[in-house]
Amino acid sequence: MGSGAGPLPISLPARLGSPPCLECGIVFPPARIKFGQDVVVIESDPSHAEAAGDTLDATIINANVVETAALRKAGLADADAFIAVTESDEVNLAACLLARKMGARRRIARVRNEDWFSPAMLDAAEMGIDTVIHPEQETVRFIERVMSLEGAFDFADLADGEVELIGFHVDPALPIVGHSMAELKEMFALGYFLIVGMYRKGEFIVPGGADKVEGGDRIWILTVKDTESMVLPVFMRRKPSGENAVIIHGATRIGLRLAGQLAAAGRRVTVIERDPELARIASESLEGATVLKFDQGEEMDMLREMRAENAGWFIAATAESKDNIVTGLLAKSAGVRRVAVITDESSYMPVMDQIGLDVVVNPYILTAGAILTSLRRGIVHSVVKLRAGEAELIEYRVAARSPIANKTLARAGLPKGALVGLVMRGGAIMIPDGAMALEEGDRALVVATPATLPVVDSLFAARGVFA
Repeated sequence: MGSGAGPLPISLPARLGSPPCLECGIVFPPARIKFGQDVVVIESDPSHAEAAGDTLDATIINANVVETAALRKAGLADADAFIAVTESDEVNLAACLLARKMGARRRIARVRNEDWFSPAMLDAAEMGIDTVIHPEQETVRFIERVMSLEGAFDFADLADGEVELIGFHVDPALPIVGHSMAELKEMFALGYFLIVGMYRKGEFIVPGGADKVEGGDRIWILTVKDTESMVLPVFMRRKPSGENAVIIHGATRIGLRLAGQLAAAGRRVTVIERDPELARIASESLEGATVLKFDQGEEMDMLREMRAENAGWFIAATAESKDNIVTGLLAKSAGVRRVAVITDESSYMPVMDQIGLDVVVNPYILTAGAILTSLRRGIVHSVVKLRAGEAELIEYRVAARSPIANKTLARAGLPKGALVGLVMRGGAIMIPDGAMALEEGDRALVVATPATLPVVDSLFAARGVFA
């Protein structure tokens, strides 16, 4: 590890699952926070601590995060930041209070219960927390944004909301099909979008000028928010009329929040729930939405009775990932046009589109993005994973002493599989070409595959993340 100003302690969730889950959002931040920053992970479960030690370039402490001895060992007095992301809200709050008392300069907590921080209740500052991340809030926001973009399956804000990353399914009827990246740039004469990723037949590629778009591809574009109305018609399918109905399976926090917001926006929302008590709570708390209870094994019959083929969306939002996948497939077979599935299992994500599911939502990964955004005070401003980690979109700040500064992109040494998509300089946002040189203070949005990340990081690295 490096020798930054101080360690960055991370408290892990009580439940990580199998080793592949180490790439989920909760463990994602220490894997990407580099540039000389020491990272310390505190984990109470011995098997999870061992798995983290095998996967991460970090110091692993097998202990309870609210034990003061463990926090002292982690170096809280010299810590730039402390991030509490266990599965327990209470533990995260207590850990942040202790971290403030022991000298950590910045404290971030993952808290599921939003009611605690409603008006006249808890105050984050009084609890020793600089930033509170609500995973359900991040998840609902993501789903609502994807639902608003016909044909989209992915979305993220970047550059303080000025730039958007949007993933689209390519309909064979779209005018972009059959054209190369270079041709598309000339055809549409737009300087504010770029296709930065393509997924086809199980392979992710960072496209070059000669690569062509094919029907059935999944593509990711970077676009400037202010030009969205001009850019999106190029990629969006025409939305069928009369599909205003949304079926939400699961009266969970996410399900209830989403149902309430969609109903308030004028959607016809039906919530289906097996648990009688959860169904009762949903019917009492939701306005403008219908709540239906069903028994185990009745999902398909209920979907038929509801004429699910007339619904625009089915959103599987129970607390069980496997149930969500199964009911999502049932909804697809019943005729629902678009299906979104919530899962915290990253190992499932690579096969989701192959089995017919349209949108896959991983709250852990969304939470990780929110945490990284709150930490953006140095070279790395934000990180977004594409698919299940086949590539990452990293927002870098160009430092004066970085190897890439003042070199043209053609001579900067960027490896194949990495692409600078947009450059922000002052108030301007530009799509660069090989002749552009990055200057100190520029912010560059870079797409890179895992194999190229070490090289890309080294090109931008000069100072610690919290410089």
